[in-house]
This record gives sequence, C-alpha cells and structure tokens, in this order.
Amino acid sequence: MIAEDGPRCALGLTSRTLSTWRAQGVSATEAERISAHVSSCAACQRQLAAYDAMDAVLRAQPVLAPPASDWDELCERIEDEPVRTPLHWPIPAALRRSSKGLIAIAAALLVVVAFTWVLGRGAFGPAAPPTLTPITLAPQPGGRITGATWQHVTTPVPQGWYSYYTTAPNDPATVYVCGTPPVLNAPESLEPGQPNPGQPDTIVLWLTHDAGQHWTKAPLPEIKGWGCYVQVASDTPQHIAVLVDLGPGPNTDTHCTNYSLVLSADGGATWQTAPTVYSPISQLVYICSHFVWITARHVFLTTSYSIVQTTPGSGFSTVGGGAIARSDDGGRTWARVQFPDQSGMPTLLADGETIIASGADTANPKSGNSVLWQSRDAGDNWQRMAILEQSGAYEILTAPGVHTAEPSVAHPLYLANGLAIPWYLFRIQVAQVTNSQHYAPLPPLPVPGTSSERLGITTILGETPDGKLLALGIGPDDSLPAPDQPVSMTQFSQQWLWEWDPRLDRWSAFTTPLPLPWSQSSTPFPGCSDHCWLSYIAVGQGTAGAYLWVRTIGSALYRMRLPGA
Repeated sequence: MIAEDGPRCALGLTSRTLSTWRAQGVSATEAERISAHVSSCAACQRQLAAYDAMDAVLRAQPVLAPPASDWDELCERIEDEPVRTPLHWPIPAALRRSSKGLIAIAAALLVVVAFTWVLGRGAFGPAAPPTLTPITLAPQPGGRITGATWQHVTTPVPQGWYSYYTTAPNDPATVYVCGTPPVLNAPESLEPGQPNPGQPDTIVLWLTHDAGQHWTKAPLPEIKGWGCYVQVASDTPQHIAVLVDLGPGPNTDTHCTNYSLVLSADGGATWQTAPTVYSPISQLVYICSHFVWITARHVFLTTSYSIVQTTPGSGFSTVGGGAIARSDDGGRTWARVQFPDQSGMPTLLADGETIIASGADTANPKSGNSVLWQSRDAGDNWQRMAILEQSGAYEILTAPGVHTAEPSVAHPLYLANGLAIPWYLFRIQVAQVTNSQHYAPLPPLPVPGTSSERLGITTILGETPDGKLLALGIGPDDSLPAPDQPVSMTQFSQQWLWEWDPRLDRWSAFTTPLPLPWSQSSTPFPGCSDHCWLSYIAVGQGTAGAYLWVRTIGSALYRMRLPGA
C-alpha cells in the first residue's frame, strides 16, 4: 500500500479514487473534475508521482525464463491437454506456439494483477485488515447554524396516517408515500406504520414531484395488506419497489411468506409482482418481518424473524434470526446471499454493488472487538475491511451518492449504536472512521449534563453529501439531568437539529428547532427509539441543493434545505 503521509488533498480524494481516475475508470464528468483539481493539488501530484515511480519499476523488470528442470514435464502435459476454451487475447503467434511462452505470459500477468491490486485496493485490504484503535477527539466549542428553516409538507392522507415514505435520491421534491386509504376514528394508541385493528385494506402508493403541493396515485396492482414499505434505487431512480405486509396467513408460521413485493422499472408507470421467496424455518415463528432494497441490477429481500423455543423447566423463549435473498433478473428468480456474521443492518452504497456491514469478531470472541465487512459484488464475496478494537457492532451510515467504502475526512464512515434504546435514556453512541488507523467516538453535545456515556442525542438522521452528521437532540440551552434522575418530556420544549463537522471536530446547533413541541412529537409513544423518526437526505441536480426530510412520531412530514449543500 502506498503511504499517504504529507499534504492532504483539499477535496479529500483518496488513493483509490486517484488510481481509478488514472486507469480511466471514472465517468467523464468525474474525470474532468479530477483533472482540473490535480493540476494544482500538491497531495494528489505526490500520490500520482508515486504511482508513476512504481509503474516504471514494474515495467523495468525483466521477464524471466521459466526454469527447465521442473517445467519441462509440465509443458509437455500442457501441450497434450486438449484446449477447452479458445483464447481470444491478441497473443503473438510465436508465444502461442510455445508452452514455455504461455507460462511466461502467465508470470507477467501475475505482476500486472499485483500492480493493479496495489494501486486499486485503497486503504482497506481484505487479506490483512488493519486494526483500528480508538482515539479521543478534542472537540471545539459548539457553533450555531443560521439561515435554515423547516418546511411542513402536506401528506396525501388525512391525519398523517401512512405506513412509509421515501424520497427520490436525485430530486429533493419527489416523494413516495404508501399506506391504506384513510381510516376514520383511528385509535389514538395506534403507532404509525403498524397495522390498524380490523381487516387489511388496499395498499395505495402516492407520489409528488413538487414537495407535496400535488399528489397522484401510482397504478399499483390491487393488494390488501396491513402496511407497506417503498424504496427507490439510488443508482437508477426509475426502479421502485413496494413491499406489502400481508399479516398472518397460511404457512407464515414456518416460511415467513406474509408479504407481497411489486416492482417497477419505469418510474411507477407499470408494475410486476415478484414470486414469493420461502425461508424454510423448522420451528414455530413468533414474528416475521421483511425489508427490501433495489438497484439497477439487483433486488434484495431481507427477512427477520423470532423463533419460539421451549426450554424444559423454564417455559418459552424467543431467538432471533434472518436471511437475505437477491434477484438479478427483476424479481423473477431468487438466490440466498451468504452474509458474514453481523449485528447491524447492512448498508448498500450508491453504486448498487458495494455492501458494508458490521459484526462481532467471531474469530476472537473474547476480544470485545468488531469487524467491518465489505462486498464489492452485491454479496457474492466478502472481505474484512477492518477490525475495531474494543468496540461493539454498529449500524453504518454513509453519505448519499458515495460509491466507495474507503473512509476519509471528506466522507467518514459513521458507526451508530444504541438506536433501538428509548430516547429518554440518551444511550445512542456514534463513532467516525476517517482513515485506516483509528476510529474516534464522537463527543457529547455541548450542553450541560451530557457526557461520553450520554451524548444528549435522541435520533441519528444521516450523513450529508459533504460528510457531516445530522442528529436530533436536546437544545443548546437545555440541561440533561443526572443519570440517576428521571427524564420527562416536559423538561424539554422542542428537539433541535445538530450538525457534526469532522473537519472542525465540532457540534453546531441549527437556530431553528423542529417546529413541533416535544410532547407532541413523542406521544403517544414516550419510549420510542431512534427508528421512530424516519429521515432521508436527498440531493438535487445543479442548483437544487440537498434537503433533509424528517417524519415525526405523529407522521407529520418536514423538510429543510441544508446550508451550503
């Protein structure tokens, strides 16, 4: 691996990015941007000079003739072996007629492969992953961010009762909302996204292209269910998936088939129903749930379930499990993907092929370490990216539009833990990874009463296009009670939006809090966790900018244009 000491690139271009650009493996737009930048960047010029030096050394190496002793017999066997697959490479005729010449070519190819691997693998390598040790950041005094305001978005369902929403990744004004027709006299204790007592109803998908000013219905096939999810492909927004929860039914106790999946490849104009994927489970399933990802080339279906076990003398217990299936032909056929052992939900990057996941270090279970895994081929093969010393498994956050898992100051990997814990415990932990040597737990919000154990954060929202982390938490003028004191919603007026800047090591509070009293945004579920505030960051083209979208507990929908994005 080429060392990266010395000046840092102002754009945060990594060795892997420069290697890909050098090999003409980036888009024309990206190539033009990098070409204009490297001419005036000392860090990039130094890195490219190192590549040129290595290239010259490798090209100067003589092609060694194979030793005659042990190779003669092998060459005779090669010549006698019938050719099963014709060679289509432009190999010189003189070499084609010689087995020893072919062996020399193979040796040269090994050098080329090694050269390509050194220049292209980036900061993390699968063979010997680095161990990242924790470091303590020295946070700067908290800042304030002005000029950003919240915009309330009208949803197509009265009272805001819908199951799920998502945004188009490339258009901050396009939103998809799925749910059932409005239910009159819905019980106040009903949690958003959960099935309404009674009979399932026809699922409807609404979409808007003007941030909620006008809504239209997509021509979904008629499916009756209890709830739904909708996902849009980040690499091809015309590809959309709608997953419907069918509720309890035949065979769901053993196969987790209580869902229906419909797919569109033309922006929702037409739809196809995918066949059911069976998850053979030999024991009684207590609860079963599904989730879907979609890309230009793949559809991923995740299944999570709890199994009821009977223990002699102690009654019943439940054990969790899960599986992931992938389709490469638009949902017509499916195959199971073997994921490494992980605790958090895997993260799919914007290229539609790279997946990263975090899990326990099963090779050293007593170490207390965790492992970051990566697949560059949609889950067919996995490599260990890094080992995190003295760290539990995390959920991984990346910036929208990122195509590489290699971290940098410009685009850190953020690792979040404790997202399923009730907000009033303030136990969410976050760490950042910006290089192949260390990871750094983020400091608490600059608010009285917070600590490294209680950061003051209630919700992690996401990473911005420029690598900053957005979170909701208590206000800059609030105070967090002592750990042994009870926390009440009446102690806080509103939730505030905070931004972590990895370049400045600083938390900054937006001067406009979420325009909803905390008591309303958290009831009727005061014990709700991070997952109750569903958020997306959508990046527009040209001058459209980037927007943060947030759905509150009561399904009110807000968006904010992010300053400087």
